[in-house]
Amino acid sequence: LEDVFALISCICACNPDGAQAFWSTAEEQHDAGEGQLEISVVLAPSRCLRMLDLIQAESDSALFVYLSFLSSLALSGGTDGTEASNGASMVHSFLSGNRTMNNHSERHMHFNWNNALSAIRWYAEQLSPEEGDDSSKKVSSDRI
Repeated sequence: LEDVFALISCICACNPDGAQAFWSTAEEQHDAGEGQLEISVVLAPSRCLRMLDLIQAESDSALFVYLSFLSSLALSGGTDGTEASNGASMVHSFLSGNRTMNNHSERHMHFNWNNALSAIRWYAEQLSPEEGDDSSKKVSSDRI
């Protein structure tokens, strides 16, 4: 599964129009004021995307590759010229808890931007050289 997410991420990063295959469209009603309803067409997760999300939710082993996959889907253009309808807006809505990717997945009830930022912070701490570590100091014999 991780390899599938990585492959799709690379393809969509090179060809953002390819990300459109993972989205379908849906109509949403918004309050336009004065009792008027406005209907707009927005991106919605395709059946394939919902299935991949459901499979991934069973195991968090591919979570970070899945986030990379979502970032590649964020490159997708929208249904019109507004930012509110593009892939980035949809992915942000999922991570903000305003929308669900899949009603059958429990993960999105607790997975959000805070979790993603905490994971980034953890990796940054793990990958940062520790204080007092002499391996980062250059020695005159270093050729680099």
